[in-house]
Amino acid sequence: MGLGDVGVAFGSIFLYVILVPIAGATGLFIWAGILHLLTVLIIKPQATGFETTFRAWSYSLTPLLLAWILIFSPIISGIWSTVLAVLGIREGHSTSTGKAAAVFLIPTGVVLLIGVAIAILMWVFIYAL
Repeated sequence: MGLGDVGVAFGSIFLYVILVPIAGATGLFIWAGILHLLTVLIIKPQATGFETTFRAWSYSLTPLLLAWILIFSPIISGIWSTVLAVLGIREGHSTSTGKAAAVFLIPTGVVLLIGVAIAILMWVFIYAL
């Protein structure tokens, strides 16, 4: 094992032990902030705050822990996670299912549309040129 291998091993350990959890926690707070902004704009909660939205979003991600098992595919886990997010926002902020679904599905739809647009642009630049 040469010195280059030690550097690669240290880089991998640093990436997976330090940077991935930090990026995950940061993404969790950012997405919860986006959801709470929409909650304030659409639902206008009276007695609940960011903590309620953050808790609902965090709990809704638990089915994704089972996505690595073949029976619980990422699609099934993603659908169940969406259902839990809508139910958590609905119950936490005492609102209707429609408003809770709008709070969750609006930013999700925007992100999916951006992803599709990027994929189309990549396809155009790779194959059409």
